[in-house]
Amino acid sequence: MDQNVQAGNAFAIPDLWKRSALADFDNDATNLITEHLEPLSIADCVDHDIFLTLVLIECTGSLNGLRDASELSKGLELQPTNLSSFTFGPLKDVESLDGSSVSSHTEQVETPQALEEDIWTFPAPIEITAKTGKLRSWEGFQDRNFLEPRTSYISERGSQVFDSVLELQIEYSGQVIHSGIVLRSLLQLGLGRQSILYYYDERGHSFNPRIEDGRMSGFSLMAFRSLSATLLEQGNSIRHIRDFVTKTQSMRNSFPALVALGGRLLTTLSSLEALVLAEKYSVSSMLQLQQLFERPRKVLPWFNRLIASIDGAKTDEDLLSRVFEATQKAEHELPWLREILFDILAAVSRCWQESVGAWTGLETDVFLEGKNRLPAFVKLRGGTNNEEIRKGATEYDYDFIPSKMPSFICEVDASLIFETGRSVRLLREHVPEHPLARPTGLPTIECHPFEWQSTWHDIERISNRAEEYEDNLRDAIKTFGVQGRTDTTIGNMIGETHSKNVLPAMSEQQARDYLYNSIVMIEEPPDEELSIRIGGFGPVSAEGAPASEVFTPPVTLLPSLSFRTFLTAQARLVNQACLRLLFQDHDIRAHFSLLYRYNLLGDGVFASRLSHALFDPELSSAERRKGHSRSGVSGLKLGYRDTWPPASSELRLALMGILADSYIPQGSAEKSSLFRNELPGGLSFAIRELSEEGMQKCIDPDSVNALDFLRLQYRAPSPLNAVITATSLVKYDAIFKLLLRAKRMLYVVNQLSRDLATNISSSFLRDTECQRFRIESHHFVITMCSYFFDQVTKLWNVFEYRMGEVARTIDHDAMDNGESTFKIRDCHEHLLDRMMFALLLRKRQAEVMKLLEEIFGSVLRFANSVRNAARGLVGCDLRESYRFFQKQVKIFVNVCRGLSERRGQGGTEAATFSSDVFMDGHVDEDGANAIGQLLLKFEMSGFYAR
Repeated sequence: MDQNVQAGNAFAIPDLWKRSALADFDNDATNLITEHLEPLSIADCVDHDIFLTLVLIECTGSLNGLRDASELSKGLELQPTNLSSFTFGPLKDVESLDGSSVSSHTEQVETPQALEEDIWTFPAPIEITAKTGKLRSWEGFQDRNFLEPRTSYISERGSQVFDSVLELQIEYSGQVIHSGIVLRSLLQLGLGRQSILYYYDERGHSFNPRIEDGRMSGFSLMAFRSLSATLLEQGNSIRHIRDFVTKTQSMRNSFPALVALGGRLLTTLSSLEALVLAEKYSVSSMLQLQQLFERPRKVLPWFNRLIASIDGAKTDEDLLSRVFEATQKAEHELPWLREILFDILAAVSRCWQESVGAWTGLETDVFLEGKNRLPAFVKLRGGTNNEEIRKGATEYDYDFIPSKMPSFICEVDASLIFETGRSVRLLREHVPEHPLARPTGLPTIECHPFEWQSTWHDIERISNRAEEYEDNLRDAIKTFGVQGRTDTTIGNMIGETHSKNVLPAMSEQQARDYLYNSIVMIEEPPDEELSIRIGGFGPVSAEGAPASEVFTPPVTLLPSLSFRTFLTAQARLVNQACLRLLFQDHDIRAHFSLLYRYNLLGDGVFASRLSHALFDPELSSAERRKGHSRSGVSGLKLGYRDTWPPASSELRLALMGILADSYIPQGSAEKSSLFRNELPGGLSFAIRELSEEGMQKCIDPDSVNALDFLRLQYRAPSPLNAVITATSLVKYDAIFKLLLRAKRMLYVVNQLSRDLATNISSSFLRDTECQRFRIESHHFVITMCSYFFDQVTKLWNVFEYRMGEVARTIDHDAMDNGESTFKIRDCHEHLLDRMMFALLLRKRQAEVMKLLEEIFGSVLRFANSVRNAARGLVGCDLRESYRFFQKQVKIFVNVCRGLSERRGQGGTEAATFSSDVFMDGHVDEDGANAIGQLLLKFEMSGFYAR
C-alpha cells in the first residue's frame, strides 16, 4: 500500500452500515460483523475515482454536482455509519465503470443471505445494466485512454445541430414545428383528414398547409415540402375516392355495379385506415411514416385510374368490362395489386353473378327470379316486323343480346348461359316438380352461385364442388324418374310446388330477418383478409407476391376457369332433362316428320292429292254456279278457268279431307279418317297474308304467283317450339311456296305434251319452234324440279339420321356427347338455311330467283297459248316467246356456272358448312356442291354448252 497516503478509517463514512430498505437484518448479527472490522484506506480500492463516485451516489442518490471525484477525496476519511438510518438512492447512468470495483461495493446490499457470509471473500460477478449504454469499439477495450474520433457528418450530431447550421447557411430556413405535431398531422393527412397543420379546401379540392413555411426539425424547408407533398397527394386521392363513393350513392341513375364499386372502394379505404392507425404509435420519424404509407401510396393511384376509366359507363356490363381490363393491367404492373383489384372485381360483379345464377337455375333469389326480372342480356321476343314470328312468341321465347354481356365472357360461354336459362324455364314450365326446376329446394344438394376464383387451389376446389353438385342432382333425377312425378317423396324433397312463374311471398318475420341480417352485414368490420393483403403480411416471395400465390392463373382465363365448371355441369343436366322431355314425352321426331311430309311435300299421297285438287282439269269444278250443283270430287282447275282466285268456300271444298286422309301417325296401323281429331300442331290450309302488290300478282291465273296465297298453317306446341321456332316455320313456308310452284310447273309441262299430242290439227301447234319450245321447256322444268326435290330429300335424310342417333342415345341413357336442346334447334335451323340456299331462296340469291321466275312465266304463257290455239283462239307471239325463253335460260346457266366457281355460293365452303352442321360428314364434298349438281344436270348432254 502507498505509504504517502494516510490510512483512513473504513467506518468513517456516515451511515455506511444503515439497514437496507430491501432487507430485514438482525441488529445483533450486524453488531457482530462490525466489531472486528479494521480501517480501510482509500488507496486499497482498485479505482479511486470510481469508489468516490459510488460513495456519492449512495449518499446523495444522484450525480448532480459531481465534477471531480479527486477533489472529494482530499482529506476525506471513512467514518462508521448508522445502519438504521442508511438508505440507497437510485442508481443513475454511469458512463465509465469498472466491473470489479462495482461488484465489490454493491455486493453488500444484495440480499440478506449475502450479509451472513464473509464480506471480505471474493464476490461473485454481478452484471449491472445501465438504461443507456455507451457505444464501444475494439480500440476502447484495448486502450482505456483511447478517444473515439468524432464524425464529420452534421446529420449524426442531432437535429438541433443541423437546424443551427441551417440557420447559419440559409437566410430564412422556415419555422421549426415540434416533431410530434408534424408526424401526427402528416399521419392524418395521409388518411385524408384535416389536422392542426393541414386543412381541406372544398373549392380547390385539395389539402393546404396552415403554415406555409413550417418544417420539421432536422429537415430543410425544401426537403420537408418534398416529403409532405407525397402524403398531400395521397390525402387528395383518398378525398377524391370518398367523394366518388358519396356521389354514386346519391345519384338517381346509379346502377347496382356502380354502387357496389363505391362500397368496395370505401371498404378498402377503411381497411387501409385501420392498418395505418394500428401502427401509428410506432411512428417516431419521417422514414417510419413513409414506410407505413408505402403500399397505400401505390394502391391509391390505381383506384383513381379505375374511377377515371369507368367514366361514362351506363350499364353493369360496361362497368364490369372496364374493371376487368383494369385488373388485367395490374397483373402486369404490380403482382400484389392483383388481389386487391380482383376483390373489387368480385364485389362489383356480384349482382351480375346472382342474376346469371338465377337465370341458369344455379341460384334461387326471390328478388331476381320474377318473370319480369330478366338479365340485361335477355329480352322477351317481340317487337319484330315479321308478323309470323311475333305470333309464334311464347313465354319462354327469349332473344339473346350479345352486346349486353361483359367482355370477359367468351362467345361460347355466353351462348351456353343463355341457352341453359331457356332450357331451365322450359323445364319449369312443363315439369315444375323436376329436381332441376327448383334445385335449391333439395336438402341433399348444395347449390352455389357463380364465384370468382383467383388461385389454382380455388379452381380445383370449385371443380370438386361442381362434380359433387352434378352427382347429387343425378341421383335426385334418377329417383324422380323411378318414383314418378306425382310421388309425394319427391314433392317433399323439392318443397311446395307453386303455380308457374309465381314466387312464394315472404312472411313478415322473414322480411324482418332479411333486413336484420343486411344491417348486421353492413355494420361488420372491414374484411380481415383484405387488410392482410393491403398490409402485405404473411410470407412474401422475392417478387413481392404472397408465397402461396406466386403461380396463379392468367387473369384472361379466370372467367372461364371460374364459371365454366358449374355452368357446364348445369347445362349437361338441364339439356339431358330437356331432350328426354322433347324426344320421349312429346315425340318431337313425329313433328319433324309431319313438317317434312307436308310442308316439304315429302309425302307422295299428299303431294299427288294436292296436285290433282289444284290443277286437274278433269275434276268437277268447285266454283259455285247458278243452276249447277257441286257433286263428287271437286278441284280448282287452275289454268282451265276464267275467274281467279277462288272463293274461300270453293277453296275449302276443294282441299277438304286432303290432309286428314293422308295423315297416318308414325308407327300406327290406324287408317285415316275424315273425322279425325285436330292434326298435330293444328296443321291445316290457310290464306297467306300478302301485300297489295302480291295480291295483284295472284289475280293472274297464268302468272307464277297464282298460288302464293295458299299456305300450310302449323304451330309447334309447347315445349316443341323451343326447337321448332317461329323463324323456322317462316322458312318452311317459303320452301313450301317454291315447291308448290315446282309442282305446278311439272303438271303444266306434262299437260303441255298431252295437249300438243291431241291437238295436232292446228298449224300453230305443228310449228317446229313450238315443238322445240315444248321440248326445251320440258327439259328445263324437269331438271329444275328434280334438283329441288332431290336437294330437299338428301338434306332431310342427313338431319333425320342425326335425330335418330340422338334418340338412341337418350334411350340408352348415354348422353355425354354434348347434345342439347339448342344444338338440336341450331341443327334444324341450319338444315332449313341449307335448303333455302340450295333452292335459291336466300336474299343474296334474289336476282337468280327472279330470273328463274321469268323463265317459268314464259313457259306458263306458252302453255296458255297452246290451250288457246287448241280452242281456236289467238295465242302469243311464239317466236318472241321462244327467243326470250332461250335467252333467259342461257343467262341462268351462266349465272349458275359463276356461282359454282365462287367460294361460299355453292362451292367448297358450302360443302364444308353442310358437313360440319350435319355431323360426321354424312354429306360428301361433291354432293354438297348443290349448284354444281344443277349444272351437271343441265350440261350432261352438252346442249347448253353451245
